[in-house]
Formats: sequence, C-alpha cells, structure tokens
Amino acid sequence: MLNVAVCAPLMGRDLTPLREFEPRARILDGNDAFEALNRARAAGDAAAEAQALALLDPILREADVVCMSFPMLRDVAARAPRLRWLHHTQAGVSNLVSTDVWSAEHVLLTSGRGHVRPTAMAEYVIAGALAFARGVHDGYLDKAKGALDRSHYAQMRVEGATMGVIGLGGIGKEVARLARAL
Repeated sequence: MLNVAVCAPLMGRDLTPLREFEPRARILDGNDAFEALNRARAAGDAAAEAQALALLDPILREADVVCMSFPMLRDVAARAPRLRWLHHTQAGVSNLVSTDVWSAEHVLLTSGRGHVRPTAMAEYVIAGALAFARGVHDGYLDKAKGALDRSHYAQMRVEGATMGVIGLGGIGKEVARLARAL
C-alpha cells in the first residue's frame, strides 16, 4: 500500500477522486493540519504552530508520497522519513530550493507546471502588461512622491500591439490566448 499525504487545500476538500483514481493508494488528508499550520505561522502563534505540527507530523511520518502546496515546509523530508516522491502543486520546483527535499537524493520532485491554474498566472501576466503599458506604475510612483507629473509617463496602446511569449507551456499558451483576446 502506498501512503499519499495531501497537504494542498487548493485541491479542494473532497479527496474522493484521488481515492478512486488509485484504490491501492491510501490517501492521508493533511489539509486541515496544513492550513492550521500556515495560519499559525502567519499570525506568529507558536503555540498554535506546535499544535498544528502535532496533527501534521503523524500524517507525514506515514507518507511515501506528499502532495503539498505553498508555502512549503522547510523540513518536510525530515518529518517524512518514508518520503520517496514530493509533488508541489505550484508551477515549478524552484519553491523547494530552501527546503530539505531539494537536496534529498532519494526524493523525486515534480510540480504542477502547466496544469495547475494556468489561467490565474496568465491573468497576472496580462495585468502586469496592461499596468505598464498604461503607466499605472508611474502613477503609483507619483502618488508616493505626493505629486502628479504626467510628463514622464510612457504610455502605449495595447490595441494592435504584439506580445511576445517566451515558452509555450501551460501558462505561456494561456498568456497567448488572453493576449490574442485583447
């Protein structure tokens, strides 16, 4: 039996599809404990953090596979001695550089690159392109100075412009689709 710990609340509360996908896998639901841990850390509540880890650690100790979202635990490999595979739900494994799984030779690292929420990331790209094209950043800088000076605004029209997209993975394809719609 393969033990798969899910610490990725963005996957939703119902883990039934995972259980049905591979009946031989035992799905360990760590979502509540992982969310509690992240809330405690954000609040700087050491007691709540210790309580959340007390719930999460037994789940991780049994895990052969961990599916984890952001923010990553820095010491997940130490907490999961049976760990052989860690799947990070975000677009890349670069978020794992500061964790102990990055250098764990026995742990396979994978990510949701191109498959998890590419539209949300593509919308950030489009929003950034529009903000810079229309000079929103200049307005923000002027606000910080307390003076509006439009003389340095370098606005450009988005209509009819061409956007270059480097890399046509899941996110890049979605950026291209949204840019074409503009």
